[in-house]
Amino acid sequence: MSAAALACTDIGGHNEYAVHERNALLAPPHAPEALGATLTRLLTDHTLRQSLAENALRDISRFTWSAAVDKFEATLSAPT
Repeated sequence: MSAAALACTDIGGHNEYAVHERNALLAPPHAPEALGATLTRLLTDHTLRQSLAENALRDISRFTWSAAVDKFEATLSAPT
């Protein structure tokens, strides 16, 4: 598995795995200037880019098929 730095918008789905300044840079939705600034920051700050990529690689390891199945089964068996 290889590491990559992520810049994305701060919306619900991304918040499942992206944590601002830890493993990604998040920009407000519907703000292209802010997303552009975020991308520029990733392209110009090598240390930040490397740190985000390394943290992302570590963090993403918790998303496994086994963990997904366990979570799905727990949801199905939860009282309604």
